[in-house]
Amino acid sequence: MKTTGQCLSSFKGIAEVGSSTYGALEYFTGENISIGKDKGSLALAKMSTYQTCVLAEYIWLDARQIPRSKTMTMTDRPTKAEDLRVWNYDGSSTEQAEGHNSEVLLYPRAIFDDPFRGPPHVLVLAEAYNAWDGQPSIGNSRAECNEIMNMYAALDPWFGIEQEYTLFRPTKVGEAPSVPLGFNEDGSEPAPQGPYYCSAGTGAAIGRAVADDHYKKCLQAGVKIAGINAEVMPGQWEFQVGPCRGIEMGDHLTVARYIMLRVTEDHNCICSFSPKPKNGDWNGAGCHTNFSVAPMMQDGGYDVILQVCEAFGKVAPEHIVEYGEGNELRLTGKHETCDINTFKYGVANRGASIRIPRDAEKDGKGYMEDRRPAANCDPYRVTRRMLKTAGECLLGAAEMPVTLATSSLPVSATGYKTSKSFSIGKDKGASALAYMGSYQSCVLAEYVWLDAHQIPRSKTMTMTSRPTKPEDLRVWNYDGSSTEQAEGHNSEVLLYPRAIFDDPFRGAPHVLVLAEAYNAWDGKPSIGNSRADCAAIMETYKGLDPWFGIEQEYTLMRPGSVGIASTMPLGFNEDGSEPAPQGPYYTSAGTGVAIGRAVADEHYQKCLDAGVKIAGINAEVMPGQWEFQIGPCRGIEMGDHLTMARYIMLRVTESHDCECSFSPKPKRGDWNGAGCHTNFSVTPMMQDGGYDVIIQVCEAFGKVAKDHIQEYGEGNDQRLTGMHETCDINTFKYGVANRGASIRIPRDAEKDGKGYMEDRRPAANCDPYRVTGRIMKTTGQCLAGSMGPPGALPAPSSSLAEYSSRSYKIGKDQGASALAYMGSFRSCVLAEYVWLDARQTPRSKTMTMTSRPTKPEDLRVWNYDGSSTEQAEGHNSEVLLYPRAIFQDPFRGPPHILVMAEAYNAWDGKPSIGNTRAECAAVMEKYKGLDPWFGIEQEYTLMRPGRIGTAATMPLGFNEDGSEPAPQGPYYTGAGTGVAIGRAVAEDHKMKCLQAGVKISGINAEVMPGQWEFQVGPCRGIEMGDHLTIARYIMLRVTESHNCVCSFSPKPKDGDWNGAGCHTNFSVTPMLQQGGYDVIIKVCEAFGRIPQEHVLEYGEGNDKRLTGKHETCDINTFKYGVANRGASIRIPRDAEKDGKGYMEDRRPAANCDPYRVTSRMMKTTGEVLGSSPSLAAGSGGRSDMNVDVQSLRDDMNAMIKETRVEMGSVRQALAASCADNNKMFQKILSMMSGMSPSSQANGGEPPASPAPSSFSVGSAQSLQARQMQSMNAKAGVPLPSRSAYPQQR
Repeated sequence: MKTTGQCLSSFKGIAEVGSSTYGALEYFTGENISIGKDKGSLALAKMSTYQTCVLAEYIWLDARQIPRSKTMTMTDRPTKAEDLRVWNYDGSSTEQAEGHNSEVLLYPRAIFDDPFRGPPHVLVLAEAYNAWDGQPSIGNSRAECNEIMNMYAALDPWFGIEQEYTLFRPTKVGEAPSVPLGFNEDGSEPAPQGPYYCSAGTGAAIGRAVADDHYKKCLQAGVKIAGINAEVMPGQWEFQVGPCRGIEMGDHLTVARYIMLRVTEDHNCICSFSPKPKNGDWNGAGCHTNFSVAPMMQDGGYDVILQVCEAFGKVAPEHIVEYGEGNELRLTGKHETCDINTFKYGVANRGASIRIPRDAEKDGKGYMEDRRPAANCDPYRVTRRMLKTAGECLLGAAEMPVTLATSSLPVSATGYKTSKSFSIGKDKGASALAYMGSYQSCVLAEYVWLDAHQIPRSKTMTMTSRPTKPEDLRVWNYDGSSTEQAEGHNSEVLLYPRAIFDDPFRGAPHVLVLAEAYNAWDGKPSIGNSRADCAAIMETYKGLDPWFGIEQEYTLMRPGSVGIASTMPLGFNEDGSEPAPQGPYYTSAGTGVAIGRAVADEHYQKCLDAGVKIAGINAEVMPGQWEFQIGPCRGIEMGDHLTMARYIMLRVTESHDCECSFSPKPKRGDWNGAGCHTNFSVTPMMQDGGYDVIIQVCEAFGKVAKDHIQEYGEGNDQRLTGMHETCDINTFKYGVANRGASIRIPRDAEKDGKGYMEDRRPAANCDPYRVTGRIMKTTGQCLAGSMGPPGALPAPSSSLAEYSSRSYKIGKDQGASALAYMGSFRSCVLAEYVWLDARQTPRSKTMTMTSRPTKPEDLRVWNYDGSSTEQAEGHNSEVLLYPRAIFQDPFRGPPHILVMAEAYNAWDGKPSIGNTRAECAAVMEKYKGLDPWFGIEQEYTLMRPGRIGTAATMPLGFNEDGSEPAPQGPYYTGAGTGVAIGRAVAEDHKMKCLQAGVKISGINAEVMPGQWEFQVGPCRGIEMGDHLTIARYIMLRVTESHNCVCSFSPKPKDGDWNGAGCHTNFSVTPMLQQGGYDVIIKVCEAFGRIPQEHVLEYGEGNDKRLTGKHETCDINTFKYGVANRGASIRIPRDAEKDGKGYMEDRRPAANCDPYRVTSRMMKTTGEVLGSSPSLAAGSGGRSDMNVDVQSLRDDMNAMIKETRVEMGSVRQALAASCADNNKMFQKILSMMSGMSPSSQANGGEPPASPAPSSFSVGSAQSLQARQMQSMNAKAGVPLPSRSAYPQQR
């Protein structure tokens, strides 16, 4: 600057620079972006900050047609190409110039939004020109293309290009990759072509994340991207750009390619536009170019198409030269191509050079498709060559007409593009798309159909509007030769929209479209389209108003070789060994049992988002196997919703690295198969007397059992063996609540005299249209005289209302009948029913409800298969779930809920095995006057997962090599890595409990590494068991996402390590009142008389924990004490100090049943205190004078019988209770005179005051002895020998 200033100091008129503000930072109050022409570098120099500037990414093509880009900061957001500066770059680095003269200029030609940085930033498509001579640079073919487009602008040329590309695994930097993304990692080839085209699912639609991300970003940029689909080779995809007019085609495809290259940067893969990406029997990759001009689209246009095709044939070699390098490797006459040295055209012929759509022939006008351009072609050279030939053919040497409009961005008053406003109604088609400035406000429609093997396929279309009914959508087409539904020379198959769903992957306003496939050449349903026949049957018998509900079982599998069906379920061990036998997996929770919940839950949510009528989910009997339920659905709706649910499942698995198998026997051996149990009813079955109709239909099914079996899925003979809750495939039988029958009739149907039936024979891979069609046909023929008046069934699945925010109803669930009439279940509430199985392990399954309940009575009584939870036999397995408490669902969030339910046998109405809540509730009801309060300290240990279904043995805090960590000491309430091991789990659990409404009161790390504790309470009465049960269930669910196992074992690790307990804090009203400390002592004494009865209720394996070590009292000893954690019962020091409070029973094990524990504690306390506070509220907290002698006598007799306590101990207990009234004491002694020897009491004073606050083992025993000696001396009772006092006293 000094040198420059000295040099220019004599010059006048130099602009003065204002006062410097460099270093000052203006407060950014919003995006005050200036709109219009960029003011250049001088204006930038005067700005104090660039915070309100706009970034422009200039894009151009180098000498090899590869996109390059660099970024410029601008003062303003441009609205047209002229608003941008001409820029430059070093052409010597792009093979476009020599180093000594390398300046190449960039002239802006089109503007797009920047989808990576977001608005107001832009992408700028620029043309490269030599700075030294003003000529187009090497690689700039746009200039020459634009001349031709202007020359023949009167023809108004339209183009649409189908860009195929292949995703590859990265290799060495700078080297061309050689292994496509869809090929096996070991280099071996995947299964042959066939399952990949328009596919869904892991191992089939390989690279969808890239394709979808690219599609989204192109739309955000304003690129005219019209659709995407998976292609024939694994890892190969296609996106379509257009219709575009004139030069616009090359511009939009170039930017779309650039965006694809940018997208792959984030997905660790490489995009190849090679025309033959993999040698061998694999498809190449092309750039099929659809083309039309105004004369082709007018009446008589078909003749013009033929005329242009003939003209193309005359200059075929000249076209091939422009259509891409290496194209001879692709155009071989195989894989849907015509040989490079041959030219031919034909209608619907994908093996021709030019394909004419069947619709063009039918309508007499339309467009043509040149299938020769390679994937790596230059779109400017291709479109130029095509228009030149067509123009010369149709116009000759045309004069120069008005040029086409250049690309620009619409702006609002604030300078930004207007917000997206989606049009609602009928799609206006390609002609409307061609005239749109961009597709940013368009709607994406994913068309879904079934191929020849009933496997869902899909491809995406860009539409002008969001449809509200199927009639709003276009009939589309696809290549049936790639789905085994047509021959290559006549492969056009048409897609007719039938039902619309919201797209749960892209979100509203985008849609999924269920479509039927019809042959374009004869108008008949294509191979695999069974919906047409089903719809006809449903129409025939619509007067019966059929309802269906299908329970779709499926198995999640580990991915195998690409394109080959996997053989290893997700829940099987990685070394190939089998997991523990069936039993713990059904409706389970926790790592190692509920295997695949993330997939099942995401599928459930996406089905709801889509509008699919999904009614519930649950884990199934085999590990890795799940079930979702669809329905109730009416008529054809059943097949539509199940088909869409299956498609969504395949899509979901793509992001979870697993495969979904619908095989009826996914794993050979002693493992359950997978079915599609179909619940069914018609109006006569649901009316009074309907049970007889059900029986009538069952009989009719039996007569045509084999006809049904043929429609129920392939490979079903491997499943229907008479084992694993099935009836043999060659046998037909029906029965009430019998899961081993062909048809199960629910017990409620028998009880109510009406209802529905369940056909348990359909396989998981069945075609729902064939199944429901066959069921309805047999039923209709059986009940032909029972049909009501004809009338069209409502088809809520076929239409789609304008999307809006969900509003959930509050109150009583309206049940299945209300669900059947709903258009979708989007506004429904999910209820996860939780119950305890025979082993007190939480199980759960989900139900879709019409409303959000406010009390348990608002919920339905549900049922489950008790034979899978050891609570029933298979032939009579129905167990009912009665809702008892409601919590928020912390996993799905509000308004969804968790429901704590009790299990009762359907056959006798008694509590099921494992239901201890019922008895506990009775005890709590009996002694509710005492208002019991509990608080449980639940200890647990986090373990490393072991073999599937087998108890883990290695705590999370132990070393991976199996060696033990440092001894106990630093872990309790610790913090830091290597100390507080598992905090993420504990914290996640606490937050989810709080969200659920569980009364969780705290957490802390425990003494052993990997061991933690959470506290629940204080809770009143039965509430304690409910809240702890839900807290345990939530813990099991939390561990599923943290790859660890939660163990409630009382001794999770042998050796010098603490066990795990469930210390239970307890109090009743008399304990909390003045004098309550004496009541606490009184209850402790009562507990001590029957310690074994308590220990029996306190958990299995507790003997390994209660050893007298590690803060425990020996299991065969009973003692209580103040602040003594080595006692059976600890009395807090505050209770002694305040004279009232609570007590802590430290004996319950971590795996205890909280209902049994609290019930036992309450029962013992209630028996000693009575059922209301008044019975314990005498002087000093002891009993008043209103003693029921008979009750006391009965209690003493029971005590003697149960505990075999020596008679002197009984008298001591009686004296402690009754010494306040000598006369009463004399009567009791007299009453007992026949029971054992006694002497006359001398009357006297009350016994000694309660024990002092300090209780060592010795002092407690000596104090009790002194009290008894004093009492018995006054009462005249002989003092028993020391041997008469058991150690547990």
